[in-house]
Amino acid sequence: MKKLYILNLLLCVSIFSIAQFKPITNGKWISERHNVTCLDNNMLDDFCLAKQYMIEGDSFLNLKKYYKIYCIEKTRKSYSIPFSYNFSNKYFCGLITNDSINKKIYYLPEGTNNDTLLFDFNLKKHDTLPKTYINSITYHYFVVDSIDSVYYNSKYYRKYFLKSDIEPLFPQSLFLLEGQGSSVGLLEDLSLIYSFESGNWLSCFSSSAFSYHSFNTYDNIQCDIETNINNKLLGDFSFKIYPNHVSSQLTVETTPLAKERILTILNIKGQELIRKKLVDTKTQIDISNLTSGIYFVKLITDKTVEVRKIIKE
Repeated sequence: MKKLYILNLLLCVSIFSIAQFKPITNGKWISERHNVTCLDNNMLDDFCLAKQYMIEGDSFLNLKKYYKIYCIEKTRKSYSIPFSYNFSNKYFCGLITNDSINKKIYYLPEGTNNDTLLFDFNLKKHDTLPKTYINSITYHYFVVDSIDSVYYNSKYYRKYFLKSDIEPLFPQSLFLLEGQGSSVGLLEDLSLIYSFESGNWLSCFSSSAFSYHSFNTYDNIQCDIETNINNKLLGDFSFKIYPNHVSSQLTVETTPLAKERILTILNIKGQELIRKKLVDTKTQIDISNLTSGIYFVKLITDKTVEVRKIIKE
């Protein structure tokens, strides 16, 4: 009887933890804008714009608590190779406030006087997303396809997988997540989800609660755009692969700076087909067993996660 009581108590605590709304009160986001016109050293598509959002400080307006958002942009200076980048200065780009009772988050853009709904987390399966700052394009629709809960640091965060008329590059890559925002970014429109040749994706998020890189979660990662030449998070690539049209042997070259290097190869559905821990700075990967098509090579290190596209012939 005592064990049953304890079990019921733990179940109630878990349900209560899941039901509690998780606001956005701190964090850093990096969202990347990709396009086939922006190429990396391997002549594969890369980001044209990387935008970082940071919550730094708070303020009270009309008796409501707001959190200040600052931005830094890193843009491609030239579309030719070798390429270089321009960095913006950090600038103020608005405020966000949490409505914990109604499970909503509002955005007050710089230079405006009225809040705009940013995220609605008071949703059920099959609900259609209301029009918000990140869902403003009228000719696209988004529906809650399923709801899950992810567990980070003793807390549950609700994750809302979305279905749309836009086909994302990776199935189940379009979602809303409490405490973070969306899989596209903090303020990016959902219609910019990464498709075959262009679009946005959230490459990095970190907060006091948890951290996120692309399609995975990590603890204790950094999520910063550095403006110096030693930047390794974005732009100054820690690995290269060749040839990009490959039939059997793929060559991977990495820098020796990262303490741990895990390489994975995924298909266009996001399924992991190959995983290998890299020991040497130059490695041969046999992909002869893969069928012809497009694949993604992902390098995971203690500092960053980077993704390249290859074509298996």
